[in-house]
Amino acid sequence: MVYCEFSKHIDIDFQKQFEQFQQNVNARFRRMDKKLGTIDKRMGQAETSIVKFFSPGIVKKKQLNREVNKTKYLTSILLLIVLSGCSLSLRSFKSEIDGVYIPKNLTEAIEELNKKLSDSVKLEISSLTENEFQANAHFGIGLWIRNSWNLWASSRLYRYFRRKGIKHPDDMSGIILTSYYRKLTGKDVELDEQIRKYKAYWREEKEKNRLVKLPRSSKHPEPKLQFDYTMWYDNEKVEKRSMIYVQTNSKTDSVWVYDYLFGWEKMSKIKRIELKSTDNPDSLINVIFSRL
Repeated sequence: MVYCEFSKHIDIDFQKQFEQFQQNVNARFRRMDKKLGTIDKRMGQAETSIVKFFSPGIVKKKQLNREVNKTKYLTSILLLIVLSGCSLSLRSFKSEIDGVYIPKNLTEAIEELNKKLSDSVKLEISSLTENEFQANAHFGIGLWIRNSWNLWASSRLYRYFRRKGIKHPDDMSGIILTSYYRKLTGKDVELDEQIRKYKAYWREEKEKNRLVKLPRSSKHPEPKLQFDYTMWYDNEKVEKRSMIYVQTNSKTDSVWVYDYLFGWEKMSKIKRIELKSTDNPDSLINVIFSRL
């Protein structure tokens, strides 16, 4: 029942007409809802229609209140975004954050590392190859660099690398570590070459992710294939990293595997189990795709 303020003051005949009108409208919407499956929604629309007909002032006031609340909410969100942006922007120009000096460029980063590392650590670093140092330092010195120099939070060192096209903090710390090692061992830093390699890596990753996508269903070798699992692997014969998709069909019990390097291939259930449990899928993939 929909209640209106003035309905208490109208005579009995009009009240009956009002109730009959309400019942007719609600009944009409209920018939529609049986087909659409949205009875509650339509009844709400019916009630709104009645209230609009008999009490337009109340509806307008409610609509106005909703608009005001919506405006206040959006204003609060916008203000929060602006303040957060201002906070990050201010941090990106600070020379010191949480008591830690933030280098402004690669040269200063190398100098700061050189100050912090002891002679014994430097000697140990010099005894390693560049790749060994990178592998050992990524979660040691590298982690300290990323966190303490705020490479995850838009520090001025982060901005320095962003302007050079380096976007990921792992890449930033990688360049700092490589450059420090080369400086320590008397080699050229070759910053431009390092940047070129990182950019090339991400271009290749983007292209690889595009290539490994599963073809649309119209290109599948069998209708109604369903997703089972995926697996990345390194194919040594073609020296490329790829992803395989294993697809099944519950109606026919068939199993298909897709690899963008070789296309589709049907395989046995035994091979499917072996493939899912193996730690080194490369050799098994080459068996499944016997065309190699």
